[in-house]
Amino acid sequence: MLSFYLSMLESAEDQSRFEAIYLNHRNSMFSVALSILHNQQDAEDAIHNVFLSVAEHFTLFSQKAKTDVDIKNYLLIAVKNKAIDQLRERGRQRDLKEALEGKMRLDTDLKFEKTIETADDYQKVVSAILLLHDRYKQVLYFNLVMEFDAREIAKLTKMKPDTVRKQIYRGKKQLLQILQGGGDHHDE
Repeated sequence: MLSFYLSMLESAEDQSRFEAIYLNHRNSMFSVALSILHNQQDAEDAIHNVFLSVAEHFTLFSQKAKTDVDIKNYLLIAVKNKAIDQLRERGRQRDLKEALEGKMRLDTDLKFEKTIETADDYQKVVSAILLLHDRYKQVLYFNLVMEFDAREIAKLTKMKPDTVRKQIYRGKKQLLQILQGGGDHHDE
């Protein structure tokens, strides 16, 4: 990776100075990033992003950070901030995904439970499952009739749990349309 950063610099003097900075501070930067992220690959990404930024703005960096202490302080603070940004982003993505999936499942499940209140309704559901597209028929049968959760269905069908959850969600939406007397059950 060092050669990539060096290729971004024009003069041999800048390349030599950057190489010294990289070799002197990379390990301490890695320690800081790893202590925050607890993942080697993520720590490497944080270090890469900092060195990339330094290489892109090396002239300005050289003007601001003149002593070795200034350089070390800048790099350690920059990698700490980058690692924290990565944690925030990771958390936002996970939280957003969980919130969206949870809301979709909750809305569909509530409508579905209102539709199925008696044994007669249960029989209608089993019959309606047979009308669904094949990709939904199997997962809904396992989920609603056999009462398996997404992980168990994923193991049985050799699909990813996220795929199973999406198929259950979409299948329930189609099943609701069929049970409520509308909609084409083979539209997806």
